[in-house]
Amino acid sequence: MAFSFEKLLVYQKAVDFADAICNHTEQFPARYYHLADQLNRASLSISSNIAEGNGRFTKPDRKNFFGIARGSAQECVPQLELARRRKLINDTTHLEMTSQLEEIARMLSGLINGLENREREVIDGPLVHPARVQAKRRDFVDLLENSFDCSEKSSIVSLPLLSNQGALQGSKRAPPWVADDS
Repeated sequence: MAFSFEKLLVYQKAVDFADAICNHTEQFPARYYHLADQLNRASLSISSNIAEGNGRFTKPDRKNFFGIARGSAQECVPQLELARRRKLINDTTHLEMTSQLEEIARMLSGLINGLENREREVIDGPLVHPARVQAKRRDFVDLLENSFDCSEKSSIVSLPLLSNQGALQGSKRAPPWVADDS
């Protein structure tokens, strides 16, 4: 398999479904060409949109194409129903095909939800192990201690808070960058 999307189970099932549809529609009478053609196009659209979506670089693009693939799966449902009513496929075949479509649609929904969940992680921030947070804090403290002339190095750096007027809260001494009015 040369492309990563070919490893997706939903893609493989969609291709199998399109192949089965091709086999069944070959038996349709010529007067139902329009139904056979539309069913073939919709079934092929499922796997085609999975492939195209997987080739996109942005999550919104991928999500869009996976959504189109899901819509194509649902488009096949009324077409299969009409084929059953016209006795072009039997009840057993109809049930098998619609069951396959349900499974494909569920898998596509999972794929779409997975993209949305990964988007939320990026927006809310990735989950970071506490040890990495502690290491980042130590690096920051080291940077601060090395940036300022500190006579005593401590493991915790506390910076005073400035009030709206620029004076230190809780302290009577102003920092060096604030003019002393006394």
